Amino acid sequence: MASSPPTISEASTKRPWYKKKRYVIPLSIVLGAGFLGALDEPVDEGVDSSEGGTAEMVVNARPPIIEGVMPDYVGYTAREVWESREALGTRRLRLPIGLEPNDDDFEVEADKWFVCEQEQPAGEELEFSYEVWLGYATNCAEYKVVPDMVGMTLRDAYHLAQQRGLVLDESDFDNTVCEQDKAPGSTIPAGNLPRREEEIDVVTTSDCEVYYAQKAEREAEEERRAQEEAERAERERILNDPNTFEGGRRFINFHTDWLRNDIALIDEYRRWLEAGARIDDPDSFGGPILDAIFGDIPYMPQITDDMWEQAPADYQERWDDIRQRLDEADEAHDEANDLRREDIYSISEELPYVADVRALVVEALRLVESMPYPQQ
Repeated sequence: MASSPPTISEASTKRPWYKKKRYVIPLSIVLGAGFLGALDEPVDEGVDSSEGGTAEMVVNARPPIIEGVMPDYVGYTAREVWESREALGTRRLRLPIGLEPNDDDFEVEADKWFVCEQEQPAGEELEFSYEVWLGYATNCAEYKVVPDMVGMTLRDAYHLAQQRGLVLDESDFDNTVCEQDKAPGSTIPAGNLPRREEEIDVVTTSDCEVYYAQKAEREAEEERRAQEEAERAERERILNDPNTFEGGRRFINFHTDWLRNDIALIDEYRRWLEAGARIDDPDSFGGPILDAIFGDIPYMPQITDDMWEQAPADYQERWDDIRQRLDEADEAHDEANDLRREDIYSISEELPYVADVRALVVEALRLVESMPYPQQ
């Protein structure tokens, strides 16, 4: 027959071992000694025993400094950086601006600054007397992040920027920051460590309200001038557009007078050639244009230099064709003229080239005269 489980009344009435007299006194002694011993043990603050680490292991977690080899300094405090100088073999370690190793509070202040950036990559061999450039901030999460400095004195703004690894102008610390060129919260790209150039431009004055009023006046004046310039440019565009009323009239008037004048100059040059191309001053060094100005010889005008690229829309294709042919005729005449001046061509051999240019100028004039004169 199977036995049933014991009831509470049937349970053993024996005293447990720790209540037996022979164990009570020795156990009390052991527990008391253990408690007193625990009071003598140092408390390891900041060490997470769940990770199996000790304070000594955390301190020694960073790799050893090797002489002449760039360490990975990111995360180091400025004090730790300075203390590594002997092992690294150089005293040319950059510290935060204003932090001097000889200051009485150096160790306290140096622990507030952390390396957030280094110019030389870790593991790179350092040349002799090479300066180690490091970027510091009091909080690497804010390193190179632009603060809002408007309304601060330049002194306070300078220190705030410095705490974020940024560089400001140091002109007048007592002035107030009225403007900054970088938006608050934006990030300045890393780098620029050795050069120490200003990374944020600020406008500072003794009275920002006066500055804002003067700035508004300047901007209003600039806007007025910009509007005037835009209106002038629009008027110029209209005058230069042969498809507008004003531009069309201007195109016809200008080219009619100008082409007629060129025909007169070509005729004068042709008559001079036919008369023997006499030069009053054979030693003249001015060339054909200066010679013509001073009365020595006439000259052939360069026709296409002043011909507008745009003609009224219905005439543009013919206008471009004449321009191209005139360019070719001018170039051919220039070559013939040079050969005649070198006594390779005779005068009679240059004259046909002059006639070709004149015929094309007359053709251009006839085209302009055929254009309907714009009427309002």
